[in-house]
Amino acid sequence: MAYEAADTSRFYIDGTGFIDFCEEFKYLGSMLHYTLTSDTDVDKRLTSARAAFGALKRIFADKYLSEELKGEVYKALIFPTLLYGCEAWSLREDLFKRLRSFHNRCARSICRASLHSVAICHSGVSLYFGEY
Repeated sequence: MAYEAADTSRFYIDGTGFIDFCEEFKYLGSMLHYTLTSDTDVDKRLTSARAAFGALKRIFADKYLSEELKGEVYKALIFPTLLYGCEAWSLREDLFKRLRSFHNRCARSICRASLHSVAICHSGVSLYFGEY
C-alpha cells in the first residue's frame, strides 16, 4: 500500500493526546522510513561518518603519524559511526557498494594512496580492512 493512499489522520490515545503520522522518524538513533527500507538510515550514517572523518582530516593527513595509529583512530571513531545500528539493516547491493566505497575512500586517504595508485599499504589499516 502506498503511503499516500493510507489513512494518515491523527491517531487519538484515550482522549489524552494524539500521534501524527510521518514519513520518517528517529528511533534509538536510527532513522525509520515508512517503506521500512534501510536507505534513510544508511544515508544518515554515511553523512555522519563523512562529517567525523572530515573533522579528523588533519590527523589522517599527517605524514608523521603512523598508518597503524591512523587505523586505530579510524576503527575507534569512524567505523562505529558508520555502522551504528547496522544489525537492523537489510542491505541491497547498491547500499553495500556505497558503504564499501566510503570505507575504501577512507582507507586510501589514510594510506595516502590515490584511486589509481598501485601501491599497496601494508599497515594495520589494510589488514583491518581485509578482502571483501
